[in-house]
Amino acid sequence: MSLGAVGALQDGRPILEAARRPDALRTQTPPSWTWLGPVERDETAAGTGWRLTVLLDGGGTMFADTHIDRDGWAYVVGVVAPPSRHAEVALVADAMLDTWRWIAPLASRY
Repeated sequence: MSLGAVGALQDGRPILEAARRPDALRTQTPPSWTWLGPVERDETAAGTGWRLTVLLDGGGTMFADTHIDRDGWAYVVGVVAPPSRHAEVALVADAMLDTWRWIAPLASRY
């Protein structure tokens, strides 16, 4: 998902570069979220990513988000899973990002 241009304002705050977004996100989330480990740097086919893994309210759902920047734009790729699949979440994210290919934007016909 595209978050917008790096540096652009979103809800009055600038969109940070990928390396800084996960740590900033920690300060903006509900206290009921449990952060699983530190932010991890991950080299992917999509580029250098910064991954965070979170257990959501009550522990029923977890997600791993990988933040990547490209050509001045901020992106996040996420995987959602039940906590029983914790060990597999990073593997799924890595497998998905290993197949990543950036394509040239389509030129408008109008």
